[in-house]
Amino acid sequence: MNGMPKKFKYSLNKKLMMLFIVLLSLATFGIGVSGYYIASKALQDKGEVTLKNAVVMALKLIEAEHGKSLAGAITEERAKENVKLALLGPMNDDGTRTLHGKIDLGQNGYMIIYDLSGTEIMHPTLEGLNVIDATDMKNPNHYIVRDQIEKGLSGGGFTYYSWVLPHSDVIADKIAYAGYDPNWGWIVSATAYEMDFNASARIILLVLMLIYLGLMILVTVIAAGVLRRVTWPVIQVSEGMDAVSQGVYQTIPEVISQDEIGQLTKGYNLMVESMDVTRKNLTYQTEKLSYLAYNDELTKLPNRNRFKKHVNTRMMTCNGDAYLVQIDIRAFKVINSTMGYDQGDELLKKVGAYFKSQIEDIFFIARTSGNEFSVWLEEKSAVQVRTSIEKLQDGIRKYLIANDFMHPLDYHVAVANFPDQGLDFETLYNKVSMAMKHAKEQRNTKIYMFDSDMEKAILDELEMRKYLKVAIEEKKITVHYQEKYDFVKQKVVGVEALSRWFSDELGYVSPNVFIPALSELNLTSKFGDYMIDRVMRDYAKLKEIYGEGISVSINISPTHFLEVGFLTTVMQALVFHNVPAEKVILEVTEDIFIADFKKISTIITSLHVLGLKVSIDDFGTGYSSFNYLKSIDFDEMKIDKTFMDQILDDDKAFKLFQILCEIAKIYDYDIVAEGVETMEQLEMIKGTSLRIVQGYLFSKPQPIEKLKRHKETKHIEIENIETNKEQ
Repeated sequence: MNGMPKKFKYSLNKKLMMLFIVLLSLATFGIGVSGYYIASKALQDKGEVTLKNAVVMALKLIEAEHGKSLAGAITEERAKENVKLALLGPMNDDGTRTLHGKIDLGQNGYMIIYDLSGTEIMHPTLEGLNVIDATDMKNPNHYIVRDQIEKGLSGGGFTYYSWVLPHSDVIADKIAYAGYDPNWGWIVSATAYEMDFNASARIILLVLMLIYLGLMILVTVIAAGVLRRVTWPVIQVSEGMDAVSQGVYQTIPEVISQDEIGQLTKGYNLMVESMDVTRKNLTYQTEKLSYLAYNDELTKLPNRNRFKKHVNTRMMTCNGDAYLVQIDIRAFKVINSTMGYDQGDELLKKVGAYFKSQIEDIFFIARTSGNEFSVWLEEKSAVQVRTSIEKLQDGIRKYLIANDFMHPLDYHVAVANFPDQGLDFETLYNKVSMAMKHAKEQRNTKIYMFDSDMEKAILDELEMRKYLKVAIEEKKITVHYQEKYDFVKQKVVGVEALSRWFSDELGYVSPNVFIPALSELNLTSKFGDYMIDRVMRDYAKLKEIYGEGISVSINISPTHFLEVGFLTTVMQALVFHNVPAEKVILEVTEDIFIADFKKISTIITSLHVLGLKVSIDDFGTGYSSFNYLKSIDFDEMKIDKTFMDQILDDDKAFKLFQILCEIAKIYDYDIVAEGVETMEQLEMIKGTSLRIVQGYLFSKPQPIEKLKRHKETKHIEIENIETNKEQ
């Protein structure tokens, strides 16, 4: 038999066509439904990721604006308004804000900010209202604002509820993601309607339905071609979705057509690409956070966490002595305030780059705080540790010069021993931090090993700080005056104002103890303003005691000296107390010279215009440089006591002292020797051009009530030296 009967064949063909149509219909329906739900789920997941990312970006924006307000660049109110402008838009005349800000949350989505009481800090239409009791439109027992506040305070989370569409009475399902900003106490929420996220999925469903109808019409003619044309891209989408569920984000070959299938593949590819970008961004952020957990972003050195982990590991395997060393860049605050924070960061990068080149297991270096670096050294004696540190400092100096950083740097260095002073990282780190505090108080560049006296001193200082702020507020810091004596003219030519604190609770507290604490308590400027006013007020009495020609010197901290309002403070005090400007000498220490010459010179020129004089105090203890003497127009140079103590026993020190006297003479500076306590020192000084001395040989600091007028012909008697000397 060559074939079936025509009727049977026709019937079979019809059945096959019907079966084909049914199968095609079922396949199309199945693919359409699964594609819709997969796409809908993927789009909703993407929407939730979008909401979460929107809150993360908003919190970063708030952090940035909060930082600007703390830095004084803008006010806090301006910073908050900047956040609202970025997230929604400006306030309209009717009290509403634009629905859409810079973050795309769909057609009807928008950002909301609440405070912890439920008040709308930012909302398109409800700003300023308290909505703490707002409930789900479909579930009155669900307090949606309270839920978001709770989720935000718990680290962030989603809230699902029903709410009316904007500018409509239609209730729709909604998703919100809430996070918490601790700076201003805000709950930041990104909200959107599920229907916005599922719009693309509904389009996909509609496209598939249209394809289905078209296939039913064309199946009798081009069934095979249409079947392949329809099923192939859908299968590709389905396989792509499976790949996505496996974590593989790859596009499919795009159908070049303007119909729904082309739109489907194009839309799918766009969706996959968007999801892949989001995944990569999250991966990058995760990797960055993992890196920053153990590394310093600025210097690329290990940070404190990694340093701690390394030290604890080495402690378990170390057989001999080891040392924890802290290296702190001196006067780094002055570098930031005068050269700018960018230059300060560049300096830290250069130091970090050099340190990084030196790292090994037994010589491990990390940046453990702002301008503090910590070093772990093994199998070294205390002497070898000092040698290693000095070698490291010399290496930094050469490296900085080679990299065009010409400003000289000094360092505070502190050392603690393992195992003698600590068997774990935290204990050892606390001990070396105590030694560092002691090193900073000594105002020199020596290397200090921890000892128990340092710990006691810190406990005493903590006790002292409790009372210092009150003493400043209640003006319990008094002023004593020490005379500057011209031994050629045999008369007092000036006095230096020195602060003294006699605490009811602590007794006498040395300036060497409480002056450094002022900076850490942010009281330097307030104390400086008080001292300027107090000394100016005392000048009339000083003039009664010593006569018209007497000058008065006031110590000024580098930070106070460089403040914008410093000149105004001095000028107002001069005018208010009617003090001749030419009789006032402002003493600044050498720490200030880490700043650029141009800025310092400008300030000194302004002081000279007012008639004031400027003195370099404690010369020979810090950044001593002949370059400062010729580049800055000073009036006086004071040689520090620590330098004067060396001239009796050190010929080189005395020769250098003679040179300084000649330089002062050449540049027409007055020069004063501080800390002169013996006749032997005075006899050596008489062999130079210096003629003004200050020290216990002549007088100790005294309150103004105890000062006595010195007659112009007064002579110093050797037997009175010990009487005048403070015990």
